[in-house]
Order: sequence, then structure tokens, then C-alpha cells
Amino acid sequence: MEVSRRKRRVRGGTESIGVVILIAVGLLLLNGIAMRVFTRLDLTQDKIYTLSSSSRTVLGRLDDIINVHVYYREMPPPQFMRIRQQVGDLLEEYLAYAKGMLRVEWIDPIGNPELEQRARSLGLQPVQMQAIERDQARIAVGYMAIVVMYEDRREIVPLGMSTANLEYQLTSAILKVSTTESLTVGIVAPSNPDQASGLNFLHHSLEQQYRVLDVSLEGEEASIPEEVSTLVLVGSPMLSDRGKWEIDQFLMRGKRAMFLADAVEVPQASLTAYPSPPSYDDLLRHYGVSVHSDLVLDVSSARAPFSSGAFQVMVEYPFWVRVIQNGFDRENPVVNELGSLVLPWTSSIKALPSETTEVVTLASSTEQAWVQEGYFNLAPTQPFQAMAGNQRVVPLAVAVTGKLKSYFEGQDPPLGVVVGQEGQQERLDASTTDTQIVVVGCSRWATDFFVNMFPNNLTFLLNSVDWLTLGPDLIAVRSRGGLDRPLGPVDEGTRTLLKLFSIAVMPGAVILFGVVWSLIRRRARRLVEVF
Repeated sequence: MEVSRRKRRVRGGTESIGVVILIAVGLLLLNGIAMRVFTRLDLTQDKIYTLSSSSRTVLGRLDDIINVHVYYREMPPPQFMRIRQQVGDLLEEYLAYAKGMLRVEWIDPIGNPELEQRARSLGLQPVQMQAIERDQARIAVGYMAIVVMYEDRREIVPLGMSTANLEYQLTSAILKVSTTESLTVGIVAPSNPDQASGLNFLHHSLEQQYRVLDVSLEGEEASIPEEVSTLVLVGSPMLSDRGKWEIDQFLMRGKRAMFLADAVEVPQASLTAYPSPPSYDDLLRHYGVSVHSDLVLDVSSARAPFSSGAFQVMVEYPFWVRVIQNGFDRENPVVNELGSLVLPWTSSIKALPSETTEVVTLASSTEQAWVQEGYFNLAPTQPFQAMAGNQRVVPLAVAVTGKLKSYFEGQDPPLGVVVGQEGQQERLDASTTDTQIVVVGCSRWATDFFVNMFPNNLTFLLNSVDWLTLGPDLIAVRSRGGLDRPLGPVDEGTRTLLKLFSIAVMPGAVILFGVVWSLIRRRARRLVEVF
């Protein structure tokens, strides 16, 4: 019996060694194949560790060599080594898809006066890298930036302690240096100075990619500079007839516009509101979109801060509609990767019949939304559920694509407009090519306060401007930052079942597994003792 057991142990040990050797050989062969074949398995839902189709498209269109210089310490402190590795991995993918049109060089200027002088001439400055070694803090100095260069153009991408947005920054830089055309976005701000002052995020974010101009469309001197490619109208600026003419002819020339239209006035620090159609409402109706003077409420909503005595409380506020994944058009690149969007005090939108344009709903409410008209009580303490009636899906943001007819067709131009003379632009009664406009039923979602609370709002805004100005090239890259995945509305019965499942079923399943595993092991030991 003892000899038999010893033989089984020897045989088992030999088999184990054989299995280990086979696994080691298999891993070596797999590693050799992997070094010759470029592939990656990314199991994340949004493929966040795989180069996006937009980046691959930009790289595939390169027809000349782009130089990428990475200024980074060769041996940084341990916590900075991870960033260096992630940057290197990303650049390896860029090289694979660029097909020889990208050259990457790593440069460590520290200790080399000539390289340090070159880095400073590019506008780079050394940064301090704090390291903790043997319970002591140590400061290392190094450079952390990527310089993308083509001919006499260059773009600098600073590196920090996160690479979450690096693909967008790098693809954007490559697109900038490889494109000779200068792209300009014009912003028409609200007439209300308080609202206009809250657009710092909007300006700063657009300036990362475009030249940004403030455009005034009030009075008889209203004009849109010729270099503007896309116009963004925020809120309800007071447009003159000349201003409407400028917008109309701007669109007739095949250029694009985004209207953040407030059809209800919500005074600051007030709990009441009143209808106030935007001054360009007649233009939008002519182009096939109607923004109603109502307010949408939805069970899917965001929490809003309100003052209660000396304290501030956060309450679910149906007037702040939260658009969730099912509310986005999954065929449109502006929103197909977006996780959520919060639209405060937003109005409903209706598409009007047109033979030459197509209207697509980009964002809509859930099926449990309803609309309030007339008198608007904005108090957060009212019984919202009791007020809900005629619940339905409500369109909140739309895109219009196609050929537009001029609003001024068959009419005389506004006073002061001269057409047909030398040096003046030709009057157009229809758009020369297909054009696009995006219309959203409110504007406050794009202000600093809401962008700071809900970062996906900024992603939606920038996606829309990119789509109108550049096409879909950068949208899929930026949208990867929109990882907010809020749950849809859940009724009380479902919530109770989920709680019971978490409290009782899951722990019970773990205990049952432990008991079964223990019985299996006990039976196995008995079999060994018998034989």
C-alpha cells in the first residue's frame, strides 16, 4: 500500500512538472507570435484601451511624415514610470496605424545643455517630480510633454498624472498640424450680461481646437466674419433684422450653426418662469424646427442644490432632465457614445415637414416625461408625481441636415444691406450645398455652473461643434471621457427586489458554494484514504 502511494505521488509530481514545462513553452511561443503580429484584445464596454476609429482614420489619411517628440525622463521616479509606459503603449498603436507616416523620438534633455536649450525654445519648462523612496521625499526634475511637428507648425501636448484624455489631445494635435485650413467658431452670447459671463468653459474648451470669435448680431452693423465656419448662438440674444439676414445668408453659403434656444425665461434666483420665445424663432420654424414655450419634466432627473435655511440640500428635480443612454440616437456620432446629458429647464422640440431636409432627434426624454405649459412653478417641494400626466417621449435636441431655403426669399433685404454690387456678397435664396444645424431646447446646460456639475454636457457641446465643423473625426475619441452610466428610472417594487437580492441571495449563494466545496473536498480525502 505504501509503495503504491509513493508511486502515485511520483507519477503526479512528474505530470505536474510536465504540465509546467508545456505551459512555459506555450507562453514563449505565444510571446514570439505576439511580437510579430500587432493585435489587442480589449474587453471594456467602450474599448477605452483600443485606438478609436476616428484616430485610425486621421492616421490613415496622412500623406506626409509627422514628427512626434516625447520629452520625458529616461528613468523617472517609480510613480511616473507608469505614465511613461502608458504613453509608450499608445504611441506604439499610433505607429502601427500610421503606416510609416509618423516618427516618434524620445528625448531626455536633463544634463544635456543643447537639448535643454531646444526644449526651452519650444516653450517647454522642466517640472518637479516628487518621489518617495525609503520613507523619504526626493525631488527629481524632468520634462513631461509631447511636441507634434509638421513643417513650420507645431502643437504641444502637456503630460500629467493621467492619460485619460491623451488620445484626443494627440489626435487633435496631429489633425491641427496636418491641416492647413484655419477653422474659426463664432459665438453669439446672450444679451443678458449675467448669462454671457458664464461661458468661460465654453470659450476655453473651443479654443483648444479652434480660433474663437465673439460675434454681435444686434443693430444695423450686425455681421458674421467671413472666416467663421460654425456659429453657436447661446440663449436668446436680441437679433435685429440685419442679424437674421446674416444668419440666413451664412447658412445659405453652406456653413453650419448650433442654436441653444431658450423659449422660457427663468429669472435668476426665482421659482417662477414665463414663456419667452427666442428672437430667431421664426428662422428656426422656416428651417423646419419648432421650439415650444413649455418646460419638460422627467422621472429621470438630476439632483439640484437648494437652500434650506442655513443649509444647502440636494433634491431630485424633474425640471433638470437627465437624458440616459436609451434617449440618444445610437446612429449619430454626436451622441452615440455619450453616457448622459443634463438639460435644466428645457423645452420640447418638434420637427416641421420639409422636402429638402432631414430632422434627426439626437436626445430625448424617457417615456415617463411630461410637459408643463402656461404658468411655471419651479419650486422643488411641489408634488411632481401627482402633476404628471400624458407621459411620453419628448424630443429635446435635434439635428437638421439638407438644403435650406432662404427665410428672405422673395423679400427685400433689411435696411442697410447692399447686395449685387462689386465687393458685396451675392444674395442666395437657397443653400448652395447640404448644410447642418443643431437645435437644443435650452442653453443653461452649456454654462460654467452646469458644465462643472455635469462634465458630459461639455462633451455633447464639443461633439456637436466638431461634427458641424470637422465632421466626425474627433468625436469618438472625446466621447470616451463620457463614462457616466446612470440607471434609468426604477419603480419601488424593483428596488425592493434588488435590495433583497443584494442582502440575502448573494450572501446565501456564497455560503452554499462554500458548503458544497467543503463536502466535495471531504469526499475526495476519503477516496484517497480508501485507495
